[in-house]
Amino acid sequence: MDFCRIVENAPHVIVRFDRELRYLYVNPAIESLTRLPPEYFIGKTMRQAGFAEEQCQNWETKLRQALQGQAVEFECAMPLPAGKRHLLTRLTPERTADGLIESVLGMSDDITELKRSEQATGEAQARLKAIVETAVDGILTIDERGTIEWLNPAAMAIFGYEAAEQELIGKNVRMLMPEPDHGRHDSYLANYLRTRERKIIGIGREVVGLRKDGTTFPMDLAVSEVRLGQRRLFTGIVRDITLRKRGEQEVVAAKEAAEAASKAKDHFLAVVSHELRTPLMAVSAALDHLEQRQDIPEEVHQDVAMIQRNVQMEARLIGDLLDLTRVARGKIELHFELVDVHAILRNVLLTCQSGVDSKRIALTVALGAARHHAWADPGRTEQVFLNLMQNAVKFTPEGKSIEARSANMSDGRLQITISDTGIGIEPEFLPRLFHAFERGEKMVSRRIGGTGLGLSIAKALVEMQHGTIRAASEGAGRGSQFVVELPTVSAVESPAPPEEKTGAPAGKGCRILLVEDHEDTRRILARLLKGVGCEVSAAGSVKEALAMADCQRFDLLVSDIGLPDGNGAEVMSYVKQRHRTRGIALSGFGQQEDISRSHAAGFEMHLTKPVDFKSLQATILRLATGP
Repeated sequence: MDFCRIVENAPHVIVRFDRELRYLYVNPAIESLTRLPPEYFIGKTMRQAGFAEEQCQNWETKLRQALQGQAVEFECAMPLPAGKRHLLTRLTPERTADGLIESVLGMSDDITELKRSEQATGEAQARLKAIVETAVDGILTIDERGTIEWLNPAAMAIFGYEAAEQELIGKNVRMLMPEPDHGRHDSYLANYLRTRERKIIGIGREVVGLRKDGTTFPMDLAVSEVRLGQRRLFTGIVRDITLRKRGEQEVVAAKEAAEAASKAKDHFLAVVSHELRTPLMAVSAALDHLEQRQDIPEEVHQDVAMIQRNVQMEARLIGDLLDLTRVARGKIELHFELVDVHAILRNVLLTCQSGVDSKRIALTVALGAARHHAWADPGRTEQVFLNLMQNAVKFTPEGKSIEARSANMSDGRLQITISDTGIGIEPEFLPRLFHAFERGEKMVSRRIGGTGLGLSIAKALVEMQHGTIRAASEGAGRGSQFVVELPTVSAVESPAPPEEKTGAPAGKGCRILLVEDHEDTRRILARLLKGVGCEVSAAGSVKEALAMADCQRFDLLVSDIGLPDGNGAEVMSYVKQRHRTRGIALSGFGQQEDISRSHAAGFEMHLTKPVDFKSLQATILRLATGP
């Protein structure tokens, strides 16, 4: 007979209560006492079921003790339709796989007749024992000296003693405990009997058990004290939680492995981006040099501009990969200030003008918003609009049109809309448009290229600035529309831009220590800097740079960070301490933590490769002539 049939046919009442003290289950035996079917009780409390107030209070107290992790056994006399009956009840807390108590199992024996007869009492105990012996959890009873008096088959199996009851009965329970509990158990028990100070008794907890073969295992243990006449006994309920603990360890190990993999991925991307950016710096600098020459044909100038655009595109793709990592880890930091969104958008349109002209696209600009200032990060805001505008140019065929317009909404927000008449977006792809690596129809991806990261990053940047971004399209071949909305703020009058200095080239006479281990980059940068009047000493390692700093005083250090024999921060610290030299970090590592480390080392500026020479020249001028 299986366990369910035993419970259904048991002559004693078996009930289960939830944490709200409502009946979850009642076996048919209840009807013999109450004249009510089991289903009458389901979902009710004892009060709602009509039991006497005094009995309800008594049961509620005992149930709450069980919900605190205690196994409770008590007798009570209850007035019932079948007459006044004496019940012996045992309440056992039931735990989930996570160790949380979710319900209480109650078993009540009608001991009215047993009270009158020792024989009847023995029969009731035998019936209760039959139920306990079928339990999945191990149950054992010890006396005041810790001697095992009884245990059920489940307990024997848990501790590895099979059915060899004689190996445990009459032995001290400490044989089931490893050190240090093995040696301390007797003193724990004696202290409790003397002081009533609880360590385990009446409190469910996680402990370690000792099997017959000497192996240990984790288990849940609940101990309760029971008085039978003049005797004091202790009943323990144990559950082997080896599988649960193994699952917890696997979850922790999986989490640690995932975190390690994520860090390894981030490090890999940073190193790869550095290795890609470094040669791009040399190419970009060489293009800047060629662009300044007047002795080459116009068509070569056009080719130089084309190469420069593609270098910038490669740098943007590298930046997108790193930005995606930052977004995923919540590491993007924004620097908010009052910005003129119209001015940012106009700069973006100028940047994209060559692409517009090359495809003979008709560009319409209608910036009609009266309020067009926002509290935002200007660089990141420009990145968003540049992505949208470059996409519009990329996906719009020759001879078609693009429109950029602005308007103020009724709630005061600024709305920027960039519309094109290009290839459009399939309706089924719109919900996934801002997901990383999504590119839509595969043929479009292969034909036009790109990583599919830009829109995902743009969405994150807009939302970090308390704005929204959305897309719309009527389908393939019918163009696309992207709408960015940002909260506006009142404009304040900006100071007039400083007059440009004329005469001597920027940085003329500035003594620069250039430290760069990439030979091509070092050579072309030195040539460009000398071309604008700087006095340049170039080193390819920390050792060379420090030797030069010992022999000469420099106004400015322009240094790579990752060097073959050390770090650019070492050079910065040395020359700053020795000559109070100012510094510009020039590195392929451009994440926020890299920038923070550069500033901590003493660099006043951190420029991420590839840097166009005009930007580098402007930075040098600012540091060379500034306070």
